[in-house]
Parts: sequence; structure tokens; C-alpha cells
Amino acid sequence: MMHCKECGAVIGEDEKFCPNCGASTGTPFLEDMPDPIEVVEPAAAETSDAVTASAAEQPAAAAPEASQAAAESAPETAPQSNPYASQQAAPQGNPYASQQAAPQGNPYASQQAAPQSSPYASQQTAPQANPYGNPQGAPAGNIPPQAGAVPNYDPTMTAIPPMGGQPPKKKKKGCLIALLIAIPVVILAAIIIVVVCVATSAGNRTKNMVEDYWQAYVSGDADAIAEMVPDEYWDYIQDTYDFSKDEAIAGLDEYLDELSDRLGGNLTYSWDQTNAAAGVGSDSEMLKDANDFLSDFDLKADAGVGVEMDATVSGDSDSEDYSFSMWSVKIDGKWYNTEAISDFDMACSDGYAATAKYTAEYGDMMDTYWTAFLNADGETLGTYVPDAMWDFLKEQYGCDKNAAVDYLSQYLDESLSSEYDTDDAIIVDQKITQVDDYEAEDMADMNDGLDEYGLSGDDMKDVYSDLEITYGDESDSQSSSVILTQIDGKWYIYDCMYYLTEACYYYGDGSSDGI
Repeated sequence: MMHCKECGAVIGEDEKFCPNCGASTGTPFLEDMPDPIEVVEPAAAETSDAVTASAAEQPAAAAPEASQAAAESAPETAPQSNPYASQQAAPQGNPYASQQAAPQGNPYASQQAAPQSSPYASQQTAPQANPYGNPQGAPAGNIPPQAGAVPNYDPTMTAIPPMGGQPPKKKKKGCLIALLIAIPVVILAAIIIVVVCVATSAGNRTKNMVEDYWQAYVSGDADAIAEMVPDEYWDYIQDTYDFSKDEAIAGLDEYLDELSDRLGGNLTYSWDQTNAAAGVGSDSEMLKDANDFLSDFDLKADAGVGVEMDATVSGDSDSEDYSFSMWSVKIDGKWYNTEAISDFDMACSDGYAATAKYTAEYGDMMDTYWTAFLNADGETLGTYVPDAMWDFLKEQYGCDKNAAVDYLSQYLDESLSSEYDTDDAIIVDQKITQVDDYEAEDMADMNDGLDEYGLSGDDMKDVYSDLEITYGDESDSQSSSVILTQIDGKWYIYDCMYYLTEACYYYGDGSSDGI
């Protein structure tokens, strides 16, 4: 039996057209087509040929829809774990995944990488620890329409609000950005204000400190310059050079006195700023050079203003020009001067502090010694030897103290007359430049044979001096040294002991009549 594929009516095998609808039999017919669904007409309705024909046409077209409706209503045909899955076997692990079997691993990934542990997963796979999970296991988030499948739903396009209650209102990003921008602007403005205020204040302070520095410099006031360095700086001076604060100040006084003498006295100054820089913060790049300088003295500045300058110091007979940078630096809340720091370091490293220190200790002795020596004053030189020396000379050369002193005067006069030919007193200006301690071995050699006479020293030093010698209308500059020896806690001049021995050897009993 053959049926028309259009209306389902029975047709003969030899018929080319359907006797019911007239459809051509050139298109293959469906075999074993199920009987059309009968339309139940209302009891009171009259049936016309048109209505009958229309009812006859509906079963074939309605069959798929009826089948779909049946599939939707029948629970055994839809995946139980996913109420939103499509009819075409979407992966059970992700109710929102597409039909193309997306990998199960990331709830926010594209269709090619959807996770099993998705917060949108079915009751069988949703993680229990999900704070946004529905207590009944339904997917969290903004629920898509539940009528039918959602193959094109993209969970990444919808935010996940917390479950329970209304989702919180979002802050406007624009306000947040404006605030984030405003904060740095405010801070920057504050920093600018602080820097300007600090720079202005520090600039005024720096100008005053520059003036104060130069005024103290030309007036030779090392004490005033010492007020421009921090207290902890003196620890560096002590540890590095073994000089106290007072000795370092005295050393700078020595230098400033020398400067004044060199330029003819009555010093004045002038300076011009050629550049300037300011920095705030110990790590400021602008303070790098200043802090590199200060680090040599175990110091670090928190702020500073640097002035690059050309300066001139003038005296009555000469002048000196300088070009350098002077920084006013803030250390532990107080302002100091880098040039003052540099000056004291120079005074200690270049020997001026040593001169001051040893001048305080031995200066008077050396002044007296060199004046007496060059003027052949044996009596004065005799005051710088211990009493045991006279006993030694008496025993060895038969010279008493008076004879020994006379011999010493003769000895020095004959030795120096050829070099300093004058009847006038020789004037000596001496300045100690260095003092060295004797090593124990050298001191033992110097003391050899003297211990039995009580003339062995327990300490010895070499005292070096620069001498400016004026005799008549002439002058001479020399450098020389004197040996000091300490006997029973008192300092004597070893050279005086030596020259007395030489003089008594030549002029005493059994000696020659002259040198």
C-alpha cells in the first residue's frame, strides 16, 4: 500500500497524482507512514469539506511538534542533573555549556574550556564550598531563563552577586579613579609646598650660613666654624686622627693664622653664586653628592641646599680664589655646613691639628730651645737636662756644671758662626709639624750605657719643626728635629744632653783644645 507523502491518503500503485490532494507522485513516498492523528471536532460544529481537508493536512506537520512537546513533558528524556540543558545532549557537567562538548574545567572560560567545578554546574558536580551556591544545588549567579535550553549563554558576561538579598550597588569606577588621581595630586601639591617652603627657608638659612662661614673664615674664628658641624663629627675626628675637638679647632686656628700671614693680614671675602640645588629626603637624588661626601664621616643628611660659588679671600698683600660647592645640610633636625666639615678634616689630615696639639704640649720648650741653640746660649740649654747629667759630666770629663755650660756655649758659637755671621741676636719662629714616637728597640739603643747614670729615658719622641730664622738683614728657612726624652715622668731635651757631652769631651780634661 502506498501513501501520499503530502496528505497521507492511500493511492494506487499506478496513479501519478494523489486523488485526495493532487500531489505529484514523482517525489518518493514515505512508506509505513503512521496513521494521521484524528482531529476531534466539537459536537455542535458543522463539518464542511474545507474543514475536513484542513484537518487532514495537519497531522503530518504537527507530528514533530507533538513529539517535541512529549519529549519536554517526559522526565525520562531530559538530563535530570541539568534543568537548563538542551535536547541535544549537552555535557552534564556544565548546564550552560554549548552543544560542542566543551572541556570541563573553568566556569568563566569560553565554550571550549568549561569546568566541572563550575559554580553553575549541576547538583552532582557543584563544589560544596561555593559561598554563592544555591542551598538546593541550583546554579548561582544571574539565572538565565528556565524555559528551554540556553546554548549561547555566557556566564562571563554576568556578574555573580551574593546569594540572599539584593546584590550590593557597585561603586562608580570614575569616582574611584578620580580619587586615586586626586590623592597623588594632593600629595604632590603638598610635597611641592613643603619643598618650596623648605627650600625657601633652607635657602635663607643657607645664605646666612654662607655669610657666617666666610666671616668666621677670614677672621680666623675656628670656634665659630666648629658650631657649623654636628657633635657626632668629633667622634670621627677622634677615631680617625686621634685628636680631640679642642685639638681639631686649634688645628684649624693654625691653618687660618697661616692663611692670614700668607695673604698679609686684614682678610676680607666676596662670593657669587653660580648654581644651586635643593633636596628633601635622605634618599633624594639631589642629595646624593652631598650624602656621598657625608658618608666618609658617618653622617647622612635629611635635607639640604647646595650653593656652587666663586669666592675670593683678599689680604693686604695677596688674595686667593676658590670655586666649589658649599652645602647647608639638615642632620637630625639641625643644619650644618659641609665646608666647615671639610675644613676640620683638612686641618687634621694636613698636620695643622698635630701642630696645634704638640705646640700646646711642647711649643714653649721648642721655642726656647731653638732660640737658645742658634744664639749659642749654653746656660739656657742647661735647664733642659736632668740633674744627674752634671754628675755624669763631672765623673767622665771633670767638668762641673758651670764649666759644662761655658763649654757648650763655645761649642755652639764655633759651630754656627760660619753659617750665621752676625753680632745681632738671631730671631727664630718655629712651628711644630710632626711628632713621632720612638720604637722600643730604637729607644733601647739611645739609652745604651745611660741607665747606670740615671739618664735612661722611659719614653722618647722626635719633634719636627719648620724654622724661619732671621739674622741681621737676612733670613733662612729650615726644617729640623729634636729628640725629647722622658726621665722620671719629666720631659727633657736629649739633644742638650748630647751637645753638653760633646762640648765637655772637646774642652774638658784630656780633650783637645777645640773642635
